[in-house]
Amino acid sequence: MAELDIMTENLRQIEMTPTLKKSFSAFNPQDYNLVEGETRSFIDPKCLQDEALKELMGCLKEWINASLCVENTRVSITDFEEDFKDGMVFKFLIEKHLKRDIITPCGDFVQSKERQLLNVDYIITVIG
Repeated sequence: MAELDIMTENLRQIEMTPTLKKSFSAFNPQDYNLVEGETRSFIDPKCLQDEALKELMGCLKEWINASLCVENTRVSITDFEEDFKDGMVFKFLIEKHLKRDIITPCGDFVQSKERQLLNVDYIITVIG
């Protein structure tokens, strides 16, 4: 019981502040250093306000959600950044359109960023 009281007191003392999530809309290329010889590309977040891009992204979301709408998969996307970062949407789309299963090295639903990146790298290798 004393351990629970100590843990409770410690939690009360922690300043509870929301974590700052870096999102695409707040992306600033100057925030990242490049290794010599490395190149990166990005879409200027201001482009997200373009009506043609909004329409294209809406159509793409509809197509992806229609493609993923199968009996055994209850996956749908609402936010490109959040829904594609772990590679599972890519995996499900590839499996459906190539008509073959892909076994990811770290399993399908992993929480750690490192393991998600390993899965995404593997999925990209399968595509290539």
